[in-house]
Amino acid sequence: MGSSSKLLMFLALATLVQVVVSQNSGDEACVTQLMPCQPDLKTTTPPSAECCLNLKKEILNDPLCLCRVLTDAALLKSFNITQAEALNIPKRCGAQADVSLCKNGEFY
Repeated sequence: MGSSSKLLMFLALATLVQVVVSQNSGDEACVTQLMPCQPDLKTTTPPSAECCLNLKKEILNDPLCLCRVLTDAALLKSFNITQAEALNIPKRCGAQADVSLCKNGEFY
């Protein structure tokens, strides 16, 4: 493969990666906001105040992103948790997060 072909392939790949990242940038922000909850995923104690505050903000401000996070099997698997375990955090924070509303398009 010539150097010009390699350059074109690299540019095409870079463009594809940029498109994928830009489409998911909102989800990245949502996941970043929820990162303080990570230590609380496998516990039964009350989550940190920062976790609960950020979670409640996401429920109010970006429920669609939260729905995508709660229904993304690959993302949940990367944190080694089930959807039920993920939904346990909102309950423990005293927040309403019903994944069935995501499926119905009602959100929260």
